[in-house]
Amino acid sequence: MEGLSSMEGLSATKKAGTINTQQQSIMAAKNEELSVGTYNCRGFTASMHDIEQLCAMYHIILLQETWLVKQTLDKMTDISDNHFACGTAEVDYTKGITSGRPYGGTAILWNKKLNANTFMNQDQSIIGLEVCLDSNSLNILNVYMPYCYDSNYDEYINYLSKISILCDEIASPNVFIVGDFNACPNNNFGELLSQFYLEHELKISDKIILPVDSFTYVSDTHGTCSWMDHVVSSKPAHDSIQNIAILHQFILSDHRLVAATIKTAALPQNILCENKTHHEKNMNWNNATQQQKPKYLQASKIWLSKIPLFEELT
Repeated sequence: MEGLSSMEGLSATKKAGTINTQQQSIMAAKNEELSVGTYNCRGFTASMHDIEQLCAMYHIILLQETWLVKQTLDKMTDISDNHFACGTAEVDYTKGITSGRPYGGTAILWNKKLNANTFMNQDQSIIGLEVCLDSNSLNILNVYMPYCYDSNYDEYINYLSKISILCDEIASPNVFIVGDFNACPNNNFGELLSQFYLEHELKISDKIILPVDSFTYVSDTHGTCSWMDHVVSSKPAHDSIQNIAILHQFILSDHRLVAATIKTAALPQNILCENKTHHEKNMNWNNATQQQKPKYLQASKIWLSKIPLFEELT
């Protein structure tokens, strides 16, 4: 499954020119910039040193393969005093005896200064973060896709369907789908991902911005490289990306960190987020366009459906 990309690939690349990672220009925490890092950590506990560094560098950190169980998810809250954390686990010890180490699991850590909320799809296999800014919002989905085996082909298609449903429920046009897709140009899952982004008018932003010989995964067994971690974006989200980089200094995992800087001022305004951020009691519908009104209706249905009811009322 691994590709044959050269180990000499650039460790960080900007839309125009090369970034000096020593200057950490991609981690700049200006008010109009949002820094995001995605990392398949191959075990939260084993990679805690890396994750602590990431919390000092990025506003938002997306983790895959945390290998935590539901009973140890609270470990994530101790990693940084400046970040909230939320995660999912594939293993639950209360459901019986398990064999082998825990597997899977995703997590999102975000700076406490952000006005943000997490959300999940119906079966809690995908975790997302909605970030509300002054006049707009963005949504980031953290994904860990099935491994590229023929036996996982149908499962991969099913996972893409879950992403599609979740994206349809998001009212904002600013969507990033980020993480370990287990898809590269030379495998079948890469073809499925390409079909998916074409059908949904999305862009694989890292492939557009970075050199063709980039890689995010190094096989411990074979020493070969492949490009399996991606930043997939809606068009407005893609246009807001200032730069994307692959950082090779984090080596506790077989994956490499992918980082992006988002120019938040470039995102289109979102009336829903304006209402939420400024806590207005009444919405002035005269300021809403005909395109925004149905989006508000859709969002209202989604949020109202999440309100738990007492059993005697159902």
